[in-house]
Amino acid sequence: MQEDLNIYQVDFESISVHIGKKPQITWQPGKSWIPKRPYYFCKLGRFTLTLLTDIEQNLTRTEVYFGHHKQVIYISEKEISKELATVELQNFLSGLAVELQTLSHIEFPEQV
Repeated sequence: MQEDLNIYQVDFESISVHIGKKPQITWQPGKSWIPKRPYYFCKLGRFTLTLLTDIEQNLTRTEVYFGHHKQVIYISEKEISKELATVELQNFLSGLAVELQTLSHIEFPEQV
């Protein structure tokens, strides 16, 4: 499944995310290159979320990219539904938000 997951091959059409206690992901359909592999995406601030399903292999792959250079920070590929993969991704993002708050408290000494 890896060779068909290049995020740069997708035409993004629209973006929607609603933030509450947990990130609420609203997937938008992307233009998949293979009919039996529906592709979805979502933009959340500087994060790009992707979800690819492979109907023939019963696999769902989710990815999270960060920043302008699309640095991969999360990949999961499992035999689960799109809905369950979305819940797992929301849990990951909630945990990441907590950990990033810890980083905001780091103080660096001034360079002399």
